[in-house]
Parts: sequence; structure tokens; C-alpha cells
Amino acid sequence: MELFDRRWYSAQIHDGVKVDDMAAHYCRTGKFRGLNPSPYFDTDWYVTGSRIALDRIESPIDHFITFGGTSICDPHPIFNSRWYKWTYMAAGEPTIPPLIHYITLGWR
Repeated sequence: MELFDRRWYSAQIHDGVKVDDMAAHYCRTGKFRGLNPSPYFDTDWYVTGSRIALDRIESPIDHFITFGGTSICDPHPIFNSRWYKWTYMAAGEPTIPPLIHYITLGWR
């Protein structure tokens, strides 16, 4: 499992984009089309909830990794970051975004 899931993303696009170019496609085009880089990150939901502006420079997923995860923004309507952190993450655990914790450790 990864935050940017190439197989998930490729199922949404029909532009003949090569696997290695998918993250760049998301940054250039996909974020404006409301495409989602994984089943765990809803672009439109995150942009609305975190009140960021879509621009040509920063992608919503990069914003989430840099700011949203540590400020406990929800990346998807069915993932409650505060609840997940309170329920599954130990108080002394390194500060990582709850979604990253779920993807790397918690889903098993």
C-alpha cells in the first residue's frame, strides 16, 4: 500500500500515461480534474476541508504530506484522522500522519 497508488490512479485516467509519469500527471492535470492518487486520499474532499487553493505549484497530496497529516486534516470522507490517532497510535509514538501510519502499519 502506498499513498500514491499507480494502479488505482491508472484506472481513473485513459490518457495513455506511462506508469513512471503518473505522479507528474496528477500534479499537472489530475488534481484539477478531481482525480484521486489512491483510495485513501480524496482530492476534492481534502482541498475543500483544508481550504487550500489548487494551483500549478503545489499538489494537494504534497500539501497533505507536508502540513495536513500533522495538523490532523482528514484526507478522505471515511478516514477520521483524529479518531484513528486516538484509537490506534500510542502517545509516545513518533509524530507521523495517521493516514501514513494506517497505510504502513495499521491496515495489517
